[in-house]
Amino acid sequence: MDAALKILIADRNPRVREFLQREFREAGYRTQTAKDCLEVMTVMDGADPPALLIMDLELPHGDCCQIVRQLGALEAPVPVIVHSLPGQHPEQLGIEGAAAFVEKEGDTHSLKQAVARILKRWYPERRHPPTLATAE
Repeated sequence: MDAALKILIADRNPRVREFLQREFREAGYRTQTAKDCLEVMTVMDGADPPALLIMDLELPHGDCCQIVRQLGALEAPVPVIVHSLPGQHPEQLGIEGAAAFVEKEGDTHSLKQAVARILKRWYPERRHPPTLATAE
């Protein structure tokens, strides 16, 4: 059986990164974190790139919109979930190509559902964590 899918969690707030990393590891995913756009691109260009990127729009040291476009234009595109504050809608910010937009809230239920749904659609042949593999 192949390894669990890997998610890159990019957020400027270390507490948010740690919280999301813990939540997704407990759900059965491999995770890695990034604190800014430079780290996102370093991980994406690395030997073990993630299957999905969860990204806050307020990452320093780069342009989040450009990252979404770059990842969508790869030979093997990587889906991006924009995870940001309420009121920041992708179409208003010029973000095109994101797989989903999920507002930050107190729990991770909506985000976990979006991740499971997108990973099942993008990687149907891969192993998915049992707790989320049936998310609709």
